[in-house]
Amino acid sequence: IAATAGPPLAPVPAPAPSAAVPRRLRVGYLSHDFRDHPIAHLIAGVLERHDRSRIEVAAYAYGPPDHGPHRARIAAAVGRFVDIDALGHRAAAERIRADGIDILVDLTGPTFGGRMQIAALRPAPVQVWYLGYPGTTGARFFDYVISDAIATPTAIADGFTEALVHLPHLFQAPVASELADPPARAHLGLPADAFMFASFNQPAKLDPLLFACWMRILARTPAAVLWLYADPPVVADRLRDRAAAAGLDRSRLVASPRVPVADHLARIAAADLVLDTGHFNGGTTTSQVLGAGVPVLAIAGRSFAARMSASLLFAAGLADCVLPDLSAYEACAVALGNDRPAAAAIRSRLAAARATAPLFDLDQFVRDLEAAYAAMWASRVAGLQPAPIALAPD
Repeated sequence: IAATAGPPLAPVPAPAPSAAVPRRLRVGYLSHDFRDHPIAHLIAGVLERHDRSRIEVAAYAYGPPDHGPHRARIAAAVGRFVDIDALGHRAAAERIRADGIDILVDLTGPTFGGRMQIAALRPAPVQVWYLGYPGTTGARFFDYVISDAIATPTAIADGFTEALVHLPHLFQAPVASELADPPARAHLGLPADAFMFASFNQPAKLDPLLFACWMRILARTPAAVLWLYADPPVVADRLRDRAAAAGLDRSRLVASPRVPVADHLARIAAADLVLDTGHFNGGTTTSQVLGAGVPVLAIAGRSFAARMSASLLFAAGLADCVLPDLSAYEACAVALGNDRPAAAAIRSRLAAARATAPLFDLDQFVRDLEAAYAAMWASRVAGLQPAPIALAPD
């Protein structure tokens, strides 16, 4: 990537700290996804809550033109919003450097539309990889990756080129939401009396072993159906074919198309229990489901991508919904699918946790994130190499 971007800009020396002339830390967020996208849904509340007495916040946007409400919300939340789409990689890096950004946070990285060539030019003294996807970039020009001890235990740190930063509660910004009654199931095309298992993850996250497990769960819970996000319709048809091949009636799978975010958030609560995917969990999806008051069953895998939901469930006070393997996951789903009072009790615990659990405390999350930035900057000012950072709870 660095080779395609041209020779690096000269290194930016960190200024020496001065108690006599304090200055706010300058944090810049770089992304292709300041639009109707999960990244924007997660980061907007963070940008709005940054402590402006301590941090100057800038956003650097690229990608296709967007005049929607999500981009407008982000632009209103920051002190400086710069559209760099028309700038080449070097010009964009020079603009970030000219703005005096201390910590550059890349939210897109190697995902769709990403321009890692900008960060490869080292426009900021501290560079951070965050949120775009759960894993390492493999790049040496990112100093840190933001996570937590559940999502990325220290045992897997060797798989990252970035130093791990463990926030004290969870890696992902909570999604602010209010509990509300969903539309009637009939309005959503759902059977009124069935126990409603659901999965709102992208179909690309499914794998044959997991889907076979879901079919066994349905076979063992005769009063249940599985509600899936499946768009385009051909995806639903193929999944129903798989269900029929497993000996199930095709009607046991109910599919819903993509709808606007507000409509999707409103319909989630019609589910009784969400079944997470395995090798690549729900991230924003799991957060939205828990925010809507619906419990999730997840497996704690061995990679960041397979441990996102575990992190969110621990932060929601539902550690018992994190299972060690597919067999335990299946057994738990079957037990709850056949015991509605037990499933309802977990839902009640989740509702009660909204008052105290870290998953629902966006203000605390932002304080934790700002403490991480302060620790990164203190290390840079001291002339130290990036090293793992583990923040303790307040």
